Amino acid sequence: MSDQTTSRPADCGCRLRAGSSPDRYISFAGIDCDGNARRLMAMIDAHLLDPAKKDAFWAYFERKRRAETGPPGPTSCS
Repeated sequence: MSDQTTSRPADCGCRLRAGSSPDRYISFAGIDCDGNARRLMAMIDAHLLDPAKKDAFWAYFERKRRAETGPPGPTSCS
């Protein structure tokens, strides 16, 4: 069995130096946040279509998805 961590370069940004902490901005580099959000919303939408998921938990997400609760959306300045 091989150790997969040894295949990374020594200066890999994902490795922390002793006594250091991750830079909160660099640590998100390379993450497809928009793509992840789209996939998450697609999964939530799929659950909302499932009749077996009709409970208070999923009803909450359904209201949020339809923007029935929460802060008002942006307004236009005309």
